[in-house]
Amino acid sequence: MLSTKTDDIQDKYVTIIIKRIVKPNYIEEFEHWVTDIIQETNKFKGYLGCNIICPSDGIKLEYIMILRFNHYDNLKIWENSEIRRMLLDIAKKYSDGNPEITTQSGLEHWFTLPSITKQKPPARYKMISVTFLALFPIINLLSFLLSPYILWLPTTLRLAIIIILTLILMSYVVMPVMHRTFSFWLKPT
Repeated sequence: MLSTKTDDIQDKYVTIIIKRIVKPNYIEEFEHWVTDIIQETNKFKGYLGCNIICPSDGIKLEYIMILRFNHYDNLKIWENSEIRRMLLDIAKKYSDGNPEITTQSGLEHWFTLPSITKQKPPARYKMISVTFLALFPIINLLSFLLSPYILWLPTTLRLAIIIILTLILMSYVVMPVMHRTFSFWLKPT
Protein backbone atom coordinates (compact mmCIF):
# COMPACT_ATOMS: atom_id res chain seq x y z
CA MET A 1 0.00 0.00 0.00
CA LEU A 2 2.80 2.44 0.85
CA SER A 3 4.10 4.07 -2.32
CA THR A 4 7.52 5.65 -1.93
CA LYS A 5 10.40 6.57 -4.14
CA THR A 6 13.28 5.63 -1.88
CA ASP A 7 15.86 7.10 -4.25
CA ASP A 8 14.25 10.54 -3.73
CA ILE A 9 13.89 10.19 0.05
CA GLN A 10 17.21 10.78 1.74
CA ASP A 11 17.92 13.19 4.58
CA LYS A 12 14.79 15.32 3.99
CA TYR A 13 11.63 15.70 5.94
CA VAL A 14 8.82 13.42 4.88
CA THR A 15 5.07 13.88 4.60
CA ILE A 16 2.74 10.89 4.70
CA ILE A 17 -0.84 11.29 3.47
CA ILE A 18 -3.42 8.76 4.63
CA LYS A 19 -6.96 8.67 3.21
CA ARG A 20 -9.65 6.62 4.93
CA ILE A 21 -13.35 6.18 4.23
CA VAL A 22 -15.20 5.97 7.56
CA LYS A 23 -18.34 3.93 8.08
CA PRO A 24 -21.33 6.26 8.70
CA ASN A 25 -22.18 4.82 12.13
CA TYR A 26 -18.61 5.12 13.43
CA ILE A 27 -17.71 8.78 12.87
CA GLU A 28 -17.43 9.66 16.57
CA GLU A 29 -15.36 6.54 17.33
CA PHE A 30 -13.10 7.25 14.38
CA GLU A 31 -12.51 10.85 15.49
CA HIS A 32 -11.53 9.56 18.95
CA TRP A 33 -9.18 7.14 17.20
CA VAL A 34 -7.62 10.06 15.29
CA THR A 35 -6.96 11.81 18.61
CA ASP A 36 -5.36 8.63 19.97
CA ILE A 37 -3.08 8.09 16.98
CA ILE A 38 -1.94 11.73 17.01
CA GLN A 39 -1.12 11.49 20.72
CA GLU A 40 0.86 8.29 20.18
CA THR A 41 2.65 9.58 17.09
CA ASN A 42 3.64 12.69 19.04
CA LYS A 43 5.76 10.46 21.29
CA PHE A 44 8.02 9.44 18.38
CA LYS A 45 11.30 11.13 17.53
CA GLY A 46 11.11 13.40 14.52
CA TYR A 47 7.33 13.86 14.48
CA LEU A 48 6.60 17.41 13.25
CA GLY A 49 2.82 17.52 13.33
CA CYS A 50 -0.41 16.46 11.71
CA ASN A 51 -3.24 18.05 9.76
CA ILE A 52 -6.66 16.44 9.47
CA ILE A 53 -9.00 17.19 6.59
CA CYS A 54 -12.53 16.16 7.53
CA PRO A 55 -15.24 15.29 5.02
CA SER A 56 -16.87 18.38 3.60
CA ASP A 57 -19.94 16.98 1.89
CA GLY A 58 -21.24 14.46 4.45
CA ILE A 59 -21.84 11.94 1.65
CA LYS A 60 -18.39 10.39 1.17
CA LEU A 61 -16.93 10.19 4.66
CA GLU A 62 -13.30 10.49 3.58
CA TYR A 63 -10.81 11.67 6.19
CA ILE A 64 -7.32 12.73 5.17
CA MET A 65 -4.46 12.73 7.69
CA ILE A 66 -1.25 14.52 6.73
CA LEU A 67 1.61 13.58 9.05
CA ARG A 68 5.09 15.09 8.89
CA PHE A 69 8.40 13.69 10.10
CA ASN A 70 11.81 15.35 10.02
CA HIS A 71 13.53 12.34 8.48
CA TYR A 72 12.61 9.23 6.54
CA ASP A 73 14.26 6.97 9.14
CA ASN A 74 12.05 8.43 11.89
CA LEU A 75 8.96 7.81 9.77
CA LYS A 76 10.03 4.18 9.29
CA ILE A 77 10.47 3.73 13.06
CA TRP A 78 6.91 4.96 13.59
CA GLU A 79 5.56 2.83 10.72
CA ASN A 80 7.19 -0.30 12.14
CA SER A 81 6.08 0.35 15.73
CA GLU A 82 3.80 -1.99 17.65
CA ILE A 83 1.52 0.86 18.81
CA ARG A 84 0.90 1.92 15.20
CA ARG A 85 0.04 -1.68 14.22
CA MET A 86 -2.36 -1.91 17.15
CA LEU A 87 -4.05 1.41 16.29
CA LEU A 88 -4.38 0.44 12.62
CA ASP A 89 -6.12 -2.78 13.65
CA ILE A 90 -8.59 -0.72 15.68
CA ALA A 91 -9.20 1.63 12.72
CA LYS A 92 -10.33 -1.30 10.56
CA LYS A 93 -13.54 -1.49 12.64
CA TYR A 94 -14.42 2.08 11.70
CA SER A 95 -13.25 2.14 8.08
CA ASP A 96 -14.49 0.88 4.74
CA GLY A 97 -11.66 -0.88 2.91
CA ASN A 98 -7.96 -0.21 3.23
CA PRO A 99 -6.51 3.29 3.56
CA GLU A 100 -4.69 4.95 0.67
CA ILE A 101 -1.20 5.91 1.82
CA THR A 102 1.25 8.13 -0.03
CA THR A 103 4.65 9.34 1.11
CA GLN A 104 6.28 12.53 -0.16
CA SER A 105 9.53 14.27 0.62
CA GLY A 106 11.09 17.67 0.11
CA LEU A 107 9.16 20.27 -1.86
CA GLU A 108 6.68 17.74 -3.27
CA HIS A 109 4.03 18.41 -0.60
CA TRP A 110 3.62 21.98 -1.91
CA PHE A 111 3.00 20.71 -5.43
CA THR A 112 0.64 17.75 -4.96
CA LEU A 113 -2.87 17.67 -3.64
CA PRO A 114 -4.05 15.15 -1.02
CA SER A 115 -7.14 14.43 -3.12
CA ILE A 116 -4.93 13.28 -5.99
CA THR A 117 -2.51 10.90 -4.26
CA LYS A 118 -1.43 9.14 -7.45
CA GLN A 119 -0.33 12.47 -8.92
CA LYS A 120 3.31 12.61 -10.00
CA PRO A 121 5.13 15.68 -8.66
CA PRO A 122 6.60 18.15 -11.17
CA ALA A 123 10.27 18.10 -12.12
CA ARG A 124 12.50 19.32 -9.29
CA TYR A 125 13.81 22.32 -11.25
CA LYS A 126 10.22 23.47 -11.78
CA MET A 127 9.40 23.11 -8.07
CA ILE A 128 12.55 25.04 -7.14
CA SER A 129 11.78 27.80 -9.65
CA VAL A 130 8.20 28.33 -8.50
CA THR A 131 9.22 28.14 -4.84
CA PHE A 132 11.89 30.80 -5.40
CA LEU A 133 9.38 33.05 -7.19
CA ALA A 134 7.13 32.76 -4.14
CA LEU A 135 9.75 32.93 -1.38
CA PHE A 136 11.87 35.83 -2.55
CA PRO A 137 9.15 38.50 -2.53
CA ILE A 138 7.53 37.18 0.67
CA ILE A 139 10.77 37.24 2.64
CA ASN A 140 11.62 40.72 1.37
CA LEU A 141 8.13 42.05 2.02
CA LEU A 142 7.94 40.59 5.54
CA SER A 143 11.42 41.91 6.35
CA PHE A 144 10.43 45.37 5.16
CA LEU A 145 7.04 45.41 6.92
CA LEU A 146 8.16 43.89 10.21
CA SER A 147 11.54 45.60 10.63
CA PRO A 148 10.20 48.66 12.44
CA TYR A 149 8.42 46.44 14.96
CA ILE A 150 11.02 43.72 15.58
CA LEU A 151 14.32 45.55 15.05
CA TRP A 152 14.95 45.58 18.80
CA LEU A 153 14.87 41.74 18.94
CA PRO A 154 18.03 39.63 18.57
CA THR A 155 18.82 38.73 14.96
CA THR A 156 18.07 35.03 15.48
CA LEU A 157 14.63 35.76 16.89
CA ARG A 158 13.83 38.23 14.07
CA LEU A 159 14.85 35.60 11.54
CA ALA A 160 12.74 32.95 13.30
CA ILE A 161 9.65 35.20 13.22
CA ILE A 162 10.12 35.93 9.52
CA ILE A 163 10.65 32.24 8.71
CA ILE A 164 7.57 31.12 10.66
CA LEU A 165 5.37 33.74 8.98
CA THR A 166 6.86 32.87 5.60
CA LEU A 167 6.13 29.17 6.05
CA ILE A 168 2.55 29.86 7.14
CA LEU A 169 1.97 32.15 4.17
CA MET A 170 3.67 29.72 1.78
CA SER A 171 1.68 26.71 2.95
CA TYR A 172 -1.77 28.24 3.27
CA VAL A 173 -1.86 31.21 0.91
CA VAL A 174 0.95 31.60 -1.59
CA MET A 175 1.73 28.06 -2.80
CA PRO A 176 -1.89 27.16 -3.61
CA VAL A 177 -2.04 30.36 -5.72
CA MET A 178 1.36 29.68 -7.30
CA HIS A 179 0.32 26.11 -8.02
CA ARG A 180 -2.82 27.27 -9.84
CA THR A 181 -0.99 30.09 -11.63
CA PHE A 182 1.85 27.91 -12.90
CA SER A 183 -0.11 24.67 -13.35
CA PHE A 184 0.22 25.02 -17.15
CA TRP A 185 4.01 24.74 -16.72
CA LEU A 186 4.23 22.46 -13.69
CA LYS A 187 1.89 19.82 -15.10
CA PRO A 188 1.39 20.25 -18.80
CA THR A 189 -1.36 18.00 -20.15
